[in-house]
Amino acid sequence: MAEALSSLSMSQYSCSLCLEVLKEPATLPCGHNYCLECINKHWDRLDIKGTCKCPQCEMEFHPRPQLYKNTTLSDLIENIKEHTESTGNLKENFCTKHQRVLEMFCRTDKMFVCSECVATEHSYHDTKTLNEERAERKVRSEIGKRQVTWKVQEHQKTFKSAIQFIERLKLIVIDMIRDQKRKKLRKDEELIKRLEKEIRELKKRDTELAELSQTDNHIHFLKPLTLDPNTAHKHLHLSERKKKVTQEEKESRYHDHPDRFDYWQQVLCREELRGTCFYWEVEWSGKNVEIGVTYKGISRKGVGDECVLGFNDKSWNLSCSYCSCSAWHNKKETQINAPFCHRIGVFLDYSAGSLSFYSVSDSMTLLHRFSASFTESLYPAFPWCRSSMFS
Repeated sequence: MAEALSSLSMSQYSCSLCLEVLKEPATLPCGHNYCLECINKHWDRLDIKGTCKCPQCEMEFHPRPQLYKNTTLSDLIENIKEHTESTGNLKENFCTKHQRVLEMFCRTDKMFVCSECVATEHSYHDTKTLNEERAERKVRSEIGKRQVTWKVQEHQKTFKSAIQFIERLKLIVIDMIRDQKRKKLRKDEELIKRLEKEIRELKKRDTELAELSQTDNHIHFLKPLTLDPNTAHKHLHLSERKKKVTQEEKESRYHDHPDRFDYWQQVLCREELRGTCFYWEVEWSGKNVEIGVTYKGISRKGVGDECVLGFNDKSWNLSCSYCSCSAWHNKKETQINAPFCHRIGVFLDYSAGSLSFYSVSDSMTLLHRFSASFTESLYPAFPWCRSSMFS
């Protein structure tokens, strides 16, 4: 029956113009059927006015008939199509070998089988009913979907974490770059300040050297110094002209005096320095030397820092040896990198508040400069260093 209907649909219910199954069939007055679109296009193409013919029987129609869809025939054709398709599906669901319905699924061979197949060649295989297989496939499909969803979510989390890590790393790199820029800027600023300071020092040194070389009053400017025996410690022995001092174990026959240092082996000069510029030089021999300047009010009695040159706010001191050099004021030490020399020049610009020490050889090299606001008269001073002599 199905084959007959299928055959009918291919012949009786086909359009002779397009040779396909009728679509929106239209019936001519002669009884022949065509697709509504096909017959109208055929007549339009012939461009016949007034009289039309049937393409099959050539019956003439005058005037051209107004055609409409034959709904009865259209419904019949649709029913034939559905029946033919369902018959084909039934054929697909039948076992071709045993002519039975395929109601089982063999997991071993991955194919649909009938009950007869299960009882024979598939008897030892893993078989399930279609409903069981459908249910298990649905479960596996749901599990697979959930796994895919979970993996997508995990990848999204990983991607989000990677983005956050990259952003944090970006911020860290930006901070590092900024920090490096700040450090370089600070170094550049420090270098500029150091160079500016050196330039100021060089300008000041040039000024001092110009004053040293061009002054008209050399007698006053190049100050001759005389050691004051009333301040000398008893183990310090002064030369007859009071220009040289040495240290001896035997005490000198000095009278007691309130200005004398009774513990620290130190001595001051008699000359009072105030109000203008002064320059003097010291030659020394031995292991080391100390050269200072102090207010008259420095303490003389006792062992405290108030008596030691450079260890209080009343005195300034330079300490030199073969391997090191340092400047002292108020117990604060400043290390100096300077060439070794046995002659030290001291330049005092009282009004400018400048006290400079120079290494003197073929040229003059600035060792250190103190800057202060001097409020009292100053006196050259010499802390004694063992195994040394200076004049």
